[in-house]
Amino acid sequence: HRDLHSFPTRRSSDLFIANTMSTPMLVNDWRDPHRTALMIIGPEKPIAETEADAIYDFVTNRGGKVIVAADGTNANRLAEKFGVTFFDSPLNDENQFWMEYEDGQPTDGSWLNVWGLAAVSEDVNDMPSSYLRQGCVDTDVLQENRLNCRLPVMFRSPTGMKFEPLPEDDPSQAAENQRQVKILATASPSAFIDVQGNGLADDQRNPAPGDLALIVRIDYPGITTFDKVSAGSGGLVGGNTRELQVTGSIVFVSDEEAFSKDRKSTRLNSSHNQ
Repeated sequence: HRDLHSFPTRRSSDLFIANTMSTPMLVNDWRDPHRTALMIIGPEKPIAETEADAIYDFVTNRGGKVIVAADGTNANRLAEKFGVTFFDSPLNDENQFWMEYEDGQPTDGSWLNVWGLAAVSEDVNDMPSSYLRQGCVDTDVLQENRLNCRLPVMFRSPTGMKFEPLPEDDPSQAAENQRQVKILATASPSAFIDVQGNGLADDQRNPAPGDLALIVRIDYPGITTFDKVSAGSGGLVGGNTRELQVTGSIVFVSDEEAFSKDRKSTRLNSSHNQ
């Protein structure tokens, strides 16, 4: 492994991008965590408990942003701290899969090639039915008008995820103390986890709970921090520094290949009313 600082960084305006093949414990050393995003794509070994604790604090107390994409259980020590569990076998979905084409001919129609329609900041289970088929157009994305629309996301042999509420999700708690959990994309109700490796939907040993998640977002609003602001801003505590309220956020994705650009000509197939 190499340290974060041994890799070149790239700057575009005020955006810095750095690559790390080292430990996520580096989040402890990052300045301005509320303006920092960590992406963990396809962890090759289980995330350690100390690493999971550091990332949990980075999100929930320091306002950091994290994306975790995995198709197995290597991220479960971290995910379980947020109430999310990755399965350890591939998800099959006979009603929500995409096909590859070459020269107009289908080459792959596997139930493992799953697609989902993902909201950006809304729980798809709470969206009005009239908006479930509303796509986000270019102007929505550019103008950050991302409510009441969804974007297609393509997975290649993902697993599924389950969310279980934690004690902190007790609805009797004050609203300002509540985190915000949103299921951004789901498989179809008939999808199953192919634990037996036989691809059989009617095998009772293959779990089919009916609510398998593909993307889960969890936000922690109301975190207090300090940051530099432009001259003339009110509420300064010294120099050009002001107290701010920020949101920590973590997104779990059930397949690292959702971030891959390697796609041939494809077509979505569905017999499920999304």
